[in-house]
Amino acid sequence: MGRSVSTPRDAIVAYYDVTEHGHGWDDENDCVDYDNFCEFQAGDDWDYFKEWMVEKATELFPSMSECEEWVGREDLAIAENQLAYFGVSQYCGSAAVWIIAKEDYYGNENPLAENWVKQITKKFHANFGEFNRIGVFSNGEAVYEKKVA
Repeated sequence: MGRSVSTPRDAIVAYYDVTEHGHGWDDENDCVDYDNFCEFQAGDDWDYFKEWMVEKATELFPSMSECEEWVGREDLAIAENQLAYFGVSQYCGSAAVWIIAKEDYYGNENPLAENWVKQITKKFHANFGEFNRIGVFSNGEAVYEKKVA
């Protein structure tokens, strides 16, 4: 049974198909094409993808700076500001780029952070992702549609 790429709860998300771009990285052994796979190249490709995302995020949202913090078990925040985390998650050739409001010091919702994320949602979707997720089957596999330019 398959599943879709993980994202934090309540995140604004955009998706990439990394297999379409020739990237060979993945942590799941059952998803790797071993005939054309180079472990070192895959690591470099993933690092390059993350660096590219950080550059793009900090250019679009100047208050953000690079970070490396796990949000949950599978979602890596690669940039942040006082109000939000910007991150990436990947699974079997799919990458999710997301932004999520930070909670306050006590772990409660932060209305200021949620409002900031809401304000930048349109700009986020205009600049990130190649696909939109349109649904998920009961077995966890996701269905995507290509974004229209």
